[in-house]
Amino acid sequence: MVVDPLLLDNITQHVQEGYTGANGWRAEHAFIVTWYRMAYGGAPRALDVSQFEHVKDWQNTFQLVIASDEIRTFAIYNYARVNWTSSNEAGGLNGFGGKQAAMAGFNGGNGTGWYPLPYSGHGRIWKLGYFSNVLTPGRWVHRIDELIIPAGCTNASDGGVVLAPPFGPMQGGVAINISGPCLREKDVVKVTFESWEVNCKRISRVRARCIMPMFHKTGMVPVRMSRDGGQSFPFFGKFYIVVPDRAPPGVQLIDAVDIATNRWYQPYADSLKMGWQALNLTYNLGARIDISLYGYWEDADRSHFERIDYLARGVTNTGAYEFKPAQIQRQRLLTDAWKKFHFGFVQVAISDVEDGVLWSRPTPFPWYHLPDWRYHWGKNWALDMCIDWFEYDGRRRNFQIDLTKELPCPCKLSQALLDVGRFMPIMNCDKDGNMECPFNKGSQHCIQSATATWTGSAQQCCYDWDGFLMFTDDWEPDGDYSRFFQPGIPARAHAFGARPYLMPPFIPTLSHYQLDELPYRMCCQWSDHCEFFYWRRMTNGCQDYKAPAAGYIYGEPHVITFDGIRYTFPGKGYFVLVMNENPKSKLMIQIRLEQPDDTLWHSHVNATVITGVAIQDGDGSILQAFARKSMRRWRYRMDVIVDGTPRYFDMPFWKYQQFNRLSVRNPLQNMNQSEVVVMTQSGVGIRIGESYGMLDVMVTLPPNYNSTCRPGQTMANQNLQTINPQDRCYTTLGLLGVYNNDQTDDLTTLTGQSIRASGDTHNAGTTQMIYDQFGTTWRIDGRNDRIGNLLFSEKYKPIYNPLLFADPTYYPVFWPSNVLDMNASRVFSMNQVTVACQGLPECEYDYIMTGRREVGLQTMEKQKNFLSLSKKGSVQLKSCGPLLKKEGVIKTPPAANYLEGDTVVFSCKPKYFIHGDIERTCKNGTWSPGWWAWCRDRNLEYALKWMTALLSIFGIVVLIIVFYCILWELRKRRVAEKIADGKTKDVSRRTWNKGRNSPTPQNTIDEKTPLQNGTLSDLNGEPIKTNPYAQRISPDSLIAPQAYVDSYMPPRRIGSGNAEWNGNDEVINGYTLGPQPTTYESYPVQSQGNAHLMQSSQI
Repeated sequence: MVVDPLLLDNITQHVQEGYTGANGWRAEHAFIVTWYRMAYGGAPRALDVSQFEHVKDWQNTFQLVIASDEIRTFAIYNYARVNWTSSNEAGGLNGFGGKQAAMAGFNGGNGTGWYPLPYSGHGRIWKLGYFSNVLTPGRWVHRIDELIIPAGCTNASDGGVVLAPPFGPMQGGVAINISGPCLREKDVVKVTFESWEVNCKRISRVRARCIMPMFHKTGMVPVRMSRDGGQSFPFFGKFYIVVPDRAPPGVQLIDAVDIATNRWYQPYADSLKMGWQALNLTYNLGARIDISLYGYWEDADRSHFERIDYLARGVTNTGAYEFKPAQIQRQRLLTDAWKKFHFGFVQVAISDVEDGVLWSRPTPFPWYHLPDWRYHWGKNWALDMCIDWFEYDGRRRNFQIDLTKELPCPCKLSQALLDVGRFMPIMNCDKDGNMECPFNKGSQHCIQSATATWTGSAQQCCYDWDGFLMFTDDWEPDGDYSRFFQPGIPARAHAFGARPYLMPPFIPTLSHYQLDELPYRMCCQWSDHCEFFYWRRMTNGCQDYKAPAAGYIYGEPHVITFDGIRYTFPGKGYFVLVMNENPKSKLMIQIRLEQPDDTLWHSHVNATVITGVAIQDGDGSILQAFARKSMRRWRYRMDVIVDGTPRYFDMPFWKYQQFNRLSVRNPLQNMNQSEVVVMTQSGVGIRIGESYGMLDVMVTLPPNYNSTCRPGQTMANQNLQTINPQDRCYTTLGLLGVYNNDQTDDLTTLTGQSIRASGDTHNAGTTQMIYDQFGTTWRIDGRNDRIGNLLFSEKYKPIYNPLLFADPTYYPVFWPSNVLDMNASRVFSMNQVTVACQGLPECEYDYIMTGRREVGLQTMEKQKNFLSLSKKGSVQLKSCGPLLKKEGVIKTPPAANYLEGDTVVFSCKPKYFIHGDIERTCKNGTWSPGWWAWCRDRNLEYALKWMTALLSIFGIVVLIIVFYCILWELRKRRVAEKIADGKTKDVSRRTWNKGRNSPTPQNTIDEKTPLQNGTLSDLNGEPIKTNPYAQRISPDSLIAPQAYVDSYMPPRRIGSGNAEWNGNDEVINGYTLGPQPTTYESYPVQSQGNAHLMQSSQI
């Protein structure tokens, strides 16, 4: 072991000079082995001291240096003298020739492959002492911790390249070191990142430096290198584009902890700080740097990324900078930048030198635009900007229609945890990782859709600490709701973008920040009017949500199909786990089964475990996952390879990676890569776990994979060869069964033959039947065109015993006997198995077959966890959706208030009075009928009641008066109409004339007038009751009113003779018509027809 710090520094310098990407590496530990004057096998012995110098001519001297910083490990071979290449045993003569030359290279000692040095195994191996992959002859440097990667360069005409760093932020501008071919001084180096070609600068013979271009996408892109000015690009590699909010920031924006206003997202910041690693920019500590603001803005069809202003120019590269926003000398490089460029990045770059830059993460610019916003928008600038966004967003397409139909929220957290194919945790609000939840306070766990809709939108749902979905309808603008209750909201743009990228709103991070995150800050943080934001981003309900179906394979191996059949399949080789031939959702999942390590009593295990999984969705990327043997599990438990490139997930920005038609997620707190979740574009989820060198695989299928038709049939039950592809019935097939909610056809072969397995399948007979008639038919041997080719690469061999894996005589133990053999009984007893496994057959099987208690217990734990998760998550829940309520209404219970059977009770605060129905119940997906509840202040309530009462009384009085007036007016009209009727006048005159001219009959009783008789009658002869007072008055003294005189009153006779009354008060022929009285006392009488009778008395 090396303890000398100077020697460690010397080793560090040699590695950094020779290996691209080792600038930040330092040798903390080193081990040196020297083979000094080592002779070949069969070399002559030198017994005389005088021959010591002579014999060194056939002896080799070389050295190995192994150095590590506990993460990355490098090996240095130093060849001083190479004087022989083979031994006498290999047929060599005097150290040369023979059948086999010496070999040089690396082997991990775990059967994972051999990496040879150049000339290894050839007679030219002596050239190792004269050539090098770095600048020192005889020195060979390699990185050997995970993959064996050579340092330096190659003189070959083609090959691979090494990029450092192997990733970069989407906004580009970062310096990338690249090595591959050896570079001459006059070489013109060009590199293409996908379709973008950039010029590179030759740094040394082994290294060039390029500036990464800007991208509007994320994921893996191909890289090609040319050293002849772009005429040919024979050297290739791969580079990963990281979304801006996940990329490691080169510039750290430091928020003040003790001063709430001194934060980068606050408009009233007094002082702001930033920091960066000065050496990451340049080794020249005296270099001058510029600090710039770059803004982003997009409209409907294009994006804009421009420099807005300089925060500082020509300052010293100290690695830190602090400034006061109020004192910035604004240069306004863009006209009216305050209108559109509301957020962006802080960039630190070397002044007047086109070299790499450092970027911050996205940040808003309220502290920069505050003077302009106040000037143009006024005092309430934040509220006006929020309302302006509210109106603008309302004019755009309603993206939530697509989310409600395609990706409704799961009703409960248990459903969200099972649906790993369609949903994934939001990175900053994950119950198994970062629980900061800056935009979703009060949430236990938040999820987002793994893929975007065709419009680029994303579903986001949050769940409280009881596992219930949180709704924006339960949020209120008053009180402290924004501090402890911020539900999940849908996003117009997915945070990770969507294909085809390149244009709004599909650009990762940037589209989402402008369309969703920036409005939240404007409305909720700056103006404190979050209601505008939630009106446009209302939580989607779960009425249309349908849970996925889950299948599971684990242990040695045991299977639980999508429809719930449980069986054991101890096959060996490559098999189809799940496949679907539908062109719209084509899927292939394959597994590799091999025998594990021998038992403690050194016998082969006649059962198998899963050691590899291969996945492809449609024609997308191929992902392979492999378990590692025990000696290789000290750092990573699994190897994950995508399109032939190993991928790692041990850094925060690597936890989520996107590829063609699939993405891979690793839990944030899982640092040993023992669990990964693969999400396909079609919504299928595959969770792969590792334990004790074995893999377990859970597959979830969305409802659109559910098919009610049987394999081998069409929609019309016709022959497959005579129909169109669009009419064909596609079903899910493989070891996990047919997904159609029918257990009778779960064990279906590729030809459509179903194997019935009823009752308990955990016995030798049933297991053998399933093995022979069903399981082996899904073996991948290249003979079936429907299954297609093997997805596994030949490069990655079986991890345990390749020879045993290829043994065709393997025959499994279908179910172990209850009586242990002699060797096994010396290690454990059946009583120990029964007690440990608690009667679980799968646990007992694994315990007995491997002889390892921990394997059996692990099987039992995994099975219980899966069954619990599947039972809770696959339940189909009915939801009525959230009940609307007015602000101030208290809803009880606050969370469990939208599912079938839930009863919601509304109430108000003590100083309020409630209106509407106070209790509603969810039945059959619909709330019981009723009015929505709302509250009113009690003082206002009482005042309104008194006012209502007074107004009601006043209204009734007015109504009575109006009614009386209407009746009086109607009466007057009727009287006027009857008076104007001429028929009444004519009838009265004819009656009078007839009575006057006719002679008085003889021998008759003297007729009296009605008044004299004491009775009155109308024209119909009906009697009319008279006033008693009128009966005491002589008829001669009665004088009728003038209006009735000409109709009823005959003239009084004064003298003899006949006369006609002409209407004047005069004497005509002995008759006198007296004057009209001025006062009358009238008594109305009943009248019919045109008769109008009235009794009057003179007062």
